[in-house]
Amino acid sequence: MDHDSEEYKILGPQNIDSLVAAPLFNNGLLIGFIGVDNPSVEYLHYGLLEQITSFIVNDLQKRLLIEKLQVLSYRDSLTGVCNRTSYIKYLDELKDNSYSTLGVIFIDINGLKKANDSRGHAYGDQMIVRISGLLKKTFAEKVFRIGGDEFVVICTGMMREEFMRREQTLRAFAEQNAEINFSLGAVWTDEEISVEKLIAIADKAMYDAKRDYYQKYLHCDESL
Repeated sequence: MDHDSEEYKILGPQNIDSLVAAPLFNNGLLIGFIGVDNPSVEYLHYGLLEQITSFIVNDLQKRLLIEKLQVLSYRDSLTGVCNRTSYIKYLDELKDNSYSTLGVIFIDINGLKKANDSRGHAYGDQMIVRISGLLKKTFAEKVFRIGGDEFVVICTGMMREEFMRREQTLRAFAEQNAEINFSLGAVWTDEEISVEKLIAIADKAMYDAKRDYYQKYLHCDESL
């Protein structure tokens, strides 16, 4: 090995005098190498090294597939936010943990069914994606799509002033956007209370806001 080469500068300090390496390819893309340092000629089997590379690539492919399936099982495919399965799992986790403060935002998109019927489901999907993007931008915490037009945000450890500031950002958006509107219920506490009870309070506040919206702007009950 050339003592002035970059390879020698890296391998020399590790007392590596010789190296046999085989490339690792995944779908035609080079992803790494596997090698043997200072191999003994009488024990070196090139065919075995090639077989090992095949096993490694297969294992990596399986791991990537498992990771992808895990993401799909806990993420909403349309919006990328957490889905209902993730929501239920997170509620179970909260039961086993303590938190100094807890805040919940419950949102229901207004007029989604009407938009789907009159302008097509692609337009309705755009409404859902836009609302989810607003929630992700406003809250770095857990954002869940728990139904077709329903979202829940759960914040732990956030101070009341900060929670209210972000809540007002959402309300301002709803007031300023006639085509993409939603009803919102929000509650925050620093007292000991179950997350299910707090969610129920936020849900009721959202339902009251939605009822008022339909009566004020559409002069009808939201179930119509």
